[in-house]
Amino acid sequence: MPDLRIIDIDGHVREADDLFEKYLEAPFQDRTPRVEKVANGQLLFRLEGDRHHRKPDETPFRIKADGSPANENRHLATNPKQRLTAMDRDRIERGLLFPSAGLYLPSVQNEAYAAALCRAYNNWLYDYCAADRARLMGVAVVPVQDVNLAVDEAKRAINELVSKEFSFGPIRSRSAISTTPITTRFTEP
Repeated sequence: MPDLRIIDIDGHVREADDLFEKYLEAPFQDRTPRVEKVANGQLLFRLEGDRHHRKPDETPFRIKADGSPANENRHLATNPKQRLTAMDRDRIERGLLFPSAGLYLPSVQNEAYAAALCRAYNNWLYDYCAADRARLMGVAVVPVQDVNLAVDEAKRAINELVSKEFSFGPIRSRSAISTTPITTRFTEP
């Protein structure tokens, strides 16, 4: 089937380890999330206080007894040119790119800090997709902590950063969805 067109609608980027060091706005630099190795060998972003972007026991990777990183090839996933090469190999025409660690930004408690983290991630993703904007289609993250900040970032992401979609991040239950002010504002006619 030479005319087969494949579009990946659930691709994920692996955020660069220095994403927030490079992209987080100056007023928040003293709180920059940094990657650190946790006890089971995973490399996780420390977001706030002692909290990482996910619980260390929630890993999609095999935990290794020898102390080597749980995902030793993570550096390869942060390079858009390598992603494009892999897409060529797999005959993927375009990819809709969701965050990985960025999915956890809606869990940050402070509204202004959460919004700044989302802007930093979205700016990084915009630069990542610059390798080929027709094929690499970014999914922005919006801060769910405040509906007005979320609407502002969604508009900025779509209008200025040409994001194809935006994500609220993981919301764990239907009751949370129905009671979150942000879902009401985004779903109102």
